[in-house]
Amino acid sequence: MLDTSTPVYVWIAAAIIVAIGIAFGFSDLVRFSLTRAWAIGGVSFRESIRRRVLWIIPLAVIGVIIVSQLQKAVDERDLVRETTKFCLFAAGLVLVLTSIILAATNLPKEIETRVIYTVVTKPATRLELILGKIIGFSRVAAVILIIMGLFSYGYLEARALSQESLMSSRLATDPTLGDAERNRLEHFQSTGLLTAESYVNPDEVEITGTLPGPNQSMRSMYGQGDEELMFPFKVDQAKMFADPDNPDGFSGLGGIGKTGMLIGLRMQWRQFIPESAAMVKLHLPPPEPKLTLDILGADRYLMIGSTSFFDPRYPGAKLAHTEQLPIPHDNKVGSAPMASEPIVWAYLPPHECGLLYNLPVFYIHLTGIAREIQYFADASSAFIEIAPEIPPGTYAPSVAQAEAVPADQRIASDQPLGRGRPDTRGNEELIGKKAEDANVPYAVFRFRNAGAVFNRVAAGEVPLEFRATIQHGGDIDADEDAPTDAILTVLPAGTDKQSAPVGMRLENQQTNYGVLPAASIGNGDFDVIVRCDSPGNVLCINNASLSLVSGTEPFGWNLAKSLFILWMLAVLVVTIAVLCSTFLSWPIAVVLTAVLLMGHWCVTQVADTADATLGRSIATDMGLTDPSKAEAVVTSVNALSTGLLALGKVLPDIDQFAAIDDIQRGAIVTVQTVADAGSVLLTFALPMAVLAYLIMKKKEVAP
Repeated sequence: MLDTSTPVYVWIAAAIIVAIGIAFGFSDLVRFSLTRAWAIGGVSFRESIRRRVLWIIPLAVIGVIIVSQLQKAVDERDLVRETTKFCLFAAGLVLVLTSIILAATNLPKEIETRVIYTVVTKPATRLELILGKIIGFSRVAAVILIIMGLFSYGYLEARALSQESLMSSRLATDPTLGDAERNRLEHFQSTGLLTAESYVNPDEVEITGTLPGPNQSMRSMYGQGDEELMFPFKVDQAKMFADPDNPDGFSGLGGIGKTGMLIGLRMQWRQFIPESAAMVKLHLPPPEPKLTLDILGADRYLMIGSTSFFDPRYPGAKLAHTEQLPIPHDNKVGSAPMASEPIVWAYLPPHECGLLYNLPVFYIHLTGIAREIQYFADASSAFIEIAPEIPPGTYAPSVAQAEAVPADQRIASDQPLGRGRPDTRGNEELIGKKAEDANVPYAVFRFRNAGAVFNRVAAGEVPLEFRATIQHGGDIDADEDAPTDAILTVLPAGTDKQSAPVGMRLENQQTNYGVLPAASIGNGDFDVIVRCDSPGNVLCINNASLSLVSGTEPFGWNLAKSLFILWMLAVLVVTIAVLCSTFLSWPIAVVLTAVLLMGHWCVTQVADTADATLGRSIATDMGLTDPSKAEAVVTSVNALSTGLLALGKVLPDIDQFAAIDDIQRGAIVTVQTVADAGSVLLTFALPMAVLAYLIMKKKEVAP
């Protein structure tokens, strides 16, 4: 059963309106004749055609051709996909404008010119009149879409053939083609430029200095912030903010909100760069294994910095914060199991802990300081606990107090996550290293429960697409357009045997294409391991950087589904316009139809700022110093924003008619996407048609 995004209360409201319509219009429902409704629709259809509404289509076609010829595309496939967007956007624009104007003006003008007398004095019921109008204008929309659809398909095929001819010529005659460019052109030539594919993206991506073994949670990072470690903690308010004086058993001023939070860490380390002869001769000390610690919010951005923490080793020292948290020298890899290593403590004061109260999850975030050190952690490496009361005159509990908290009161983290240093766009950086280097980082794209989606993959290969932003390092004269090498392998979950490596030559912001062996995917639980093989270069990646192709279908069928979604949108527009035209003059009906269609989208845009603090912010900006006036403004603004948000929930969400997004990026328009549009159509168009009938039933339009 499909899971639509329409809320349950919308379905309930729609059912109530329909039930009321059945109760008040049962006699008309019994007499209903589809033949008479279709005939009324035929009159509206022929009248619309006589008004020459189809003449707007050539203007839209000319506009699409001009705009598509002026575009600057990234590559040949992007050119065709951008043209697809132009075609569908033009079709949707023509469709919506035509539907609003025709449906909103028809009834008021028929009443004004008394043409409607010839209908209402016949055996036709008001129900057949309303449904007939909706059917007629929906037929007009269908004709417009058929014409625009045929033009779009033909024009896109012509553009694709033209580009494919140019690609063949370049492959045959251009000796300057690089490996990455040749890979792209050959892929386009073999698959075509008009594609409809289903993609599978990883559940998450990690960057770590150690590949996880079978059923192991070990992660590692190298110093100087090239990699980082995060320990996720789900916020359990009952445990973390326990407050026996509160009826709920917890509050923001209880538990860690009262006494603070202790963080315990068990880490191991190794020095992967040996001491040089110069260091030995100068008697320089070996590098110190130290960390910085801070807390990231649910969005994985910094929330509490390292200077907010205190060190339980120096509970009376205010400036002894944990900017540099040392790891014991004896905690070397292989010296002991991780769970038995000594604990390193950090303390977060209660006024900072209050920031965690309403979060679903937060992350203890660690960064290594010494470049020569590799740091290791697993699922037992981090935990938190409610701190005991702080003695007067101190700033943190002591180590002895921290260790005295019973072990059964500790809250463990989930499995640690490795990540690369974030860039300015939120991507993670994968540093380029050769396989023989001592500190090689890996990107691990994790796929889970993905086996079912690959049932249609043939020839034992899974096509993949990889795209990354590349930062070039090395000499200042280095060629920034030179390809960057990457090595990909597949690691089935629960094993340590990787597939044969797949090499790629990447260019900045360009999609590279390849295949992975389907046999390595197994039951759908697997990791794709990526290593940058160009020293000094950096790949900036995220979850969307790697996509696996799980299936394909004909482009024409994909286009037909997009056009069908647009037609459902047109039916909704027609229904709203007919409803508005039953009680308003046509100019106001046109405006109200547009407002109802755009209302949900507008409210969504405002919702980001319409929170509980909006009223207080406005009162502050107005410079109100009188408490009574300020409170009046706060109450009024908050009431208005609450009402606005409530109104937005009962307006149709036209974002569910996603007819362009998928087909523009070459993805299959799924049955779920069509179902989401259909659910909005059903829950809004049907009750609005019933309301239009009830209004029309009571409306005097004939003597």
